[in-house]
Amino acid sequence: NNIINQLKEVFKKLDKEIKIVNFVSETNEKSKELKSFLEEFKAVSDKIIIEQVDFDNEKDKVNLYNIENIPAMTFVKSNGEITNNKFYGIPGGHEINSFVITLLNIAEIGRNFDAETLKRLNNIDKEVNLKVFVTLACHHCPDVVVATQMMALKNKNIKAEMLDISLYPDLVEKFEVKSVPTVIYNNSEFTIGAKTANDILNKIESL
Repeated sequence: NNIINQLKEVFKKLDKEIKIVNFVSETNEKSKELKSFLEEFKAVSDKIIIEQVDFDNEKDKVNLYNIENIPAMTFVKSNGEITNNKFYGIPGGHEINSFVITLLNIAEIGRNFDAETLKRLNNIDKEVNLKVFVTLACHHCPDVVVATQMMALKNKNIKAEMLDISLYPDLVEKFEVKSVPTVIYNNSEFTIGAKTANDILNKIESL
C-alpha cells in the first residue's frame, strides 16, 4: 500500500491513457504472476489501462504485438500507436524503477536525452533490436533498461526488450550471457556492464 500511494503521487501528472498489454497462459505461472502484479499496479492511476491477452488462444494479437515469449508485456500510446517497448519479466526489485520511468516516458512526462544525444539517436536509420538481460537485484540494470527503452520511443527503427535472466534460461544460454546488464545488438554483438546512452549509441553506429 505504501508503494502504491507513493506511485499515485508520481503518476498524478499523467493526462493521457496508457494501455499495458499483458500476455497470459494458464500453463505459465510467471505470466499469471505478472497479471496479478499489473492488476495491483493499475491502482496508481485511472489513466493506466490493462489488456489481458490469452497467449495460447489469441494468436492474432500475439502476432500483432510480435510477442515471442512469456511472461511479457508491451505498451500502446493514447493515440493507438503500438510502441517498440517490451518487458519480458515481472518488474520487481530495481526494475520497478525502469518500468515506472518507461511509462512516464511513453506519456511524454518523463525524462529526455540531451540535444546532442537526440541528434545522434535521430540519425539511426537502420533497424536495431536491443535485448537487455537483467536481474531484479542488479543496481546498474535499470539505467541501461531506461536508456534503451527511451531510444525505442524516440526512434521507430529501434526495438527495446528487457529480459529477466531467471525466467529465460534458454535465451541466456543461446546468447552466452555471463553477467548483467548485458545488451545484445541485433541478436549478435553485445556489451556488458553499466553503459550510458552514448555508449550504446557508439555500439549501434558501429554495427
